[in-house]
Amino acid sequence: MKQRAGECLVKVEPRSKSGHFGSGLKKIPMKFGKLIDLLAARSQQYYLTTQQEEDDSPVVSPPASYFKGDFPPYPKSILGNLLPHQVNIWMGCNKNGTSSGLHHDFHDNLYVLLRGRKQFTLFSPLEYSKLYLRGTPSKIHWNGLVDYTKGQRTRDDGAHMAEVCSYQLRKAEEELEQLRSVSSSSMSTSLTALIEAKEQEIEEYMEACLAEELKDHQEDQDHHHGHGHGHGGWRCGGVAVL
Repeated sequence: MKQRAGECLVKVEPRSKSGHFGSGLKKIPMKFGKLIDLLAARSQQYYLTTQQEEDDSPVVSPPASYFKGDFPPYPKSILGNLLPHQVNIWMGCNKNGTSSGLHHDFHDNLYVLLRGRKQFTLFSPLEYSKLYLRGTPSKIHWNGLVDYTKGQRTRDDGAHMAEVCSYQLRKAEEELEQLRSVSSSSMSTSLTALIEAKEQEIEEYMEACLAEELKDHQEDQDHHHGHGHGHGGWRCGGVAVL
């Protein structure tokens, strides 16, 4: 790993003064090779976690991108019609073992252990009423995905309705552009009707997008004042496919 990706820059999480990771400390930039050397020397001070920090980050970011040929980019036999959202390498060292707090991720996990041991304790989403949640679920979807939004604004595939409306609006605008690109000499009554119908559809999508934005703003305000819905306590989720 060091030979192939040692020179790439990664961001590692430092251990907090209380001895924990995940405390919100700022990540430290470091060459991947240096991290490997530290872990080989049994250093317990740093932890490599997800490198995707921006919305437009690639699905496979360094250092995982240096090993693309070593794993299938899309294991369809396992994922079915789900799409990969992130591919990450997680690396750390703890001489006495460590434990993650009870939580659930928003997306499904395909977990591959390369070295060491890990034990998972899983709880069914149907048992949520017996767990200590930080937030109030508005719906538990059939596949286990937990919706914390007010008004059940997340689909069972993980797509937020605001994202769905935005996607539908962009698609309708592209279709309208294609209709308008037809030469005016070949304009017909039926084509004119199609354009008018598509314009009406776009207006409806714009209104839906605005409504979702207002709901997002209200939820942000509620969360800021301590009334929002948060993350809960078991591992489950879905991958959004628009």
